[in-house]
Amino acid sequence: MELSLVVLMQCAIMLIYMIIGFVLYKTKLINDAGSKAIGNILVYIVIPIVVVKAFLIPRTDETTINMLWSFALGALSLLIAILVGFIVYKTKNGALNFATAFSNCGFMGIPLISAVLGDNAVIYITGMNALMAVLQFTYGQYILTKNKSIIKIKNILLSPALIALILGIILYFCNFNLPEIITTPIDGIQALNTPLAMIVMGIYLAQTPLKNIFIKPKIYLFSLIRLFIVPLITMFLFLLFPVDKTVLLTIIIASSAPAGCNVVIFSQKNNLNTEDGILAVCQSTLFSIVSLPLITMLANLLLEII
Repeated sequence: MELSLVVLMQCAIMLIYMIIGFVLYKTKLINDAGSKAIGNILVYIVIPIVVVKAFLIPRTDETTINMLWSFALGALSLLIAILVGFIVYKTKNGALNFATAFSNCGFMGIPLISAVLGDNAVIYITGMNALMAVLQFTYGQYILTKNKSIIKIKNILLSPALIALILGIILYFCNFNLPEIITTPIDGIQALNTPLAMIVMGIYLAQTPLKNIFIKPKIYLFSLIRLFIVPLITMFLFLLFPVDKTVLLTIIIASSAPAGCNVVIFSQKNNLNTEDGILAVCQSTLFSIVSLPLITMLANLLLEII
């Protein structure tokens, strides 16, 4: 129960940051350009720094084995989400298919896992986060556009998350001890992740008429799938693996996160309708304040039993 309360508290803190973003946009203290700039800081600076920071720990056999397990389980959780999205939506709704397949495991999952399980647990989400970035540039764009020609290998190789993952792995296995003049700015930038990410979410929320978030049945169905069906399938399948509890909880929490903002970003990038994506992100993010503590509590209880 204590773990779920920590998750609830962290979700409440995230809600406060979202409210700040909402108010900033509604009072015109920040505009669309400002929101995009913050998003760029997150994608190109903050998230990569968070990923690299996760690897700045002493190398041990146990951590290495757990990290390899986390990469495999992260890939499996993504496969589950992709299959569920494809089965439910097929080609009928590319935006909701994309949003089902890819959770907000970067912007929301990383700070949540850091707060609930500690900074050292973040290393177990990095592989999933990097693989998700690659899949969004490939499979994700394809299900949105049905156009294979927009998939560019250069964009995949230059993905900030992938570059950060490779750098982090090198630092981990080489056991580099970075000087304080480097680690201090890294710690400071890492601390920006939760506030900036949730402020951006609040700005997205402010751009959407609140009544629209709650009037479409298909968005409620999406939230049920993204917040409960996918995490529950993942959770019960993971019970079969004899893996460290922290690793399992990390991937389960990441797979339980709401829809990620990238469904909107990639829709805009490809000149597609963004309404369903925005509604899916906003509603699932709001509902996740309730669903995440429930899923975490159930997962923790089941893992204690087995």
